[in-house]
Amino acid sequence: LARNGPVELAGELRFAFGRLLGRDELAHEVHLGTLAPGMWVDKTVEGRVLSRDGFATYGLRVLLPPHTELVGLSFGEIVSASEVELDGVTVARFGKLATNADEAVLLHHPFLLEHVVHDDAFDLIVRVSNYDHDYPGFTALRIGRAQDLHRTRDLALMLAMVAVGGMMLFSAANDFLTMF
Repeated sequence: LARNGPVELAGELRFAFGRLLGRDELAHEVHLGTLAPGMWVDKTVEGRVLSRDGFATYGLRVLLPPHTELVGLSFGEIVSASEVELDGVTVARFGKLATNADEAVLLHHPFLLEHVVHDDAFDLIVRVSNYDHDYPGFTALRIGRAQDLHRTRDLALMLAMVAVGGMMLFSAANDFLTMF
């Protein structure tokens, strides 16, 4: 992780559409599909084309280099109500996770967390419910040293601020020139 920097976890995760499962339930479930991290809309799992509305569980066992003590996980942007669980402990909640539209509350934003690792592996579970957004799930899943992920996020924020500042300056200059 230190040598190569953050990497995208782009392989297939265990995926259970229409079920909100915990680590133990997911480990014993035999009828699961697989899905790459990201949005589930219009994907086919177990012969079924998924719609935007519904709820699901993503699961992954992450294997790490020996003696890794702290990792960062970046979800890009979580665009649905969700819960993130690491090694059986819920570490984050966004909005209100629910199995129906009346109870679900949408909340989305970029998300980065740090996780202290006790073994050379950990279990990641992401439960998601969506009844509002056109593209449910999360936009990316990256793992790396926490400081590298923070640096990447901070750089992206700085570039966005420079772009917005440039547009504001251009707009002000344009307004000034049109006054004469």
